Amino acid sequence: MEYISYIACTTAGLILSAIAFVGLYDISIQPIEAATTLLQPSGLGELFDDIYLWIDLALGFWLILYFWVRTASAIALALVLFKIVLLHGWIPLMLTIGLCLLMTLVIGLAYFRQSETPSHR
Repeated sequence: MEYISYIACTTAGLILSAIAFVGLYDISIQPIEAATTLLQPSGLGELFDDIYLWIDLALGFWLILYFWVRTASAIALALVLFKIVLLHGWIPLMLTIGLCLLMTLVIGLAYFRQSETPSHR
């Protein structure tokens, strides 16, 4: 089962590293909404954007190394959410969090309702 988490971390690390690499070296890519959001200038200056991309690149390599992945993934998630809030405001983030909570509630209710039903054998 560990290989599944290794594959997930490696894939996330490769994607994060590729996005940072594209942003650092100004490589032209076709508009992909998820990637172009992270590549948009933040409005806080070019130095801040470069530091942000270098941190993303380092976090991508950290995830590929599969060492303390929870820490690396938490930092990466915080940076991505920070960039989304900085560029688009709180509303898209709140809608995403609300949708995730709703899905968690529905799945949780379905799971507990299934475990409470008696089995007739």
